Amino acid sequence: MANHQIEKLEEKSDAARIITPTLEELKSSTYDTPNIEAAMEALHQDGFVVLKNVVDVAHVDHINSYMASEADEIIKNNAKPFNQGVKCSSSAPMLGQS
Repeated sequence: MANHQIEKLEEKSDAARIITPTLEELKSSTYDTPNIEAAMEALHQDGFVVLKNVVDVAHVDHINSYMASEADEIIKNNAKPFNQGVKCSSSAPMLGQS
C-alpha cells in the first residue's frame, strides 16, 4: 500500500494542504485515489492545494529567467505591454464631463 503524505503548512485550520506524491505516483505521472480525494477536498474547502514535486524547479527557473529578461526589455524600451491583444495605458480612464 502506498504511503500518502498529506500535511498542513501550519497547524492553523486555514493553512495550505500539501499533497506529496508517492514514488509510484511520480513514476506513473498520476495520483492514486486517496491523494486525488485529498486534493479535491482541499480545493473545495480552501480553494487551492499545494502539489509537491509536480513541476521541475529547473523549468520554473527557466520560465522566470525568460520572463524577467522580457520585462527588462519592456521597461528599457518604455513599451506599453499588451493585455489580451489590447494595448494597456497607464493613464486613468476618461470620465464623462457634465
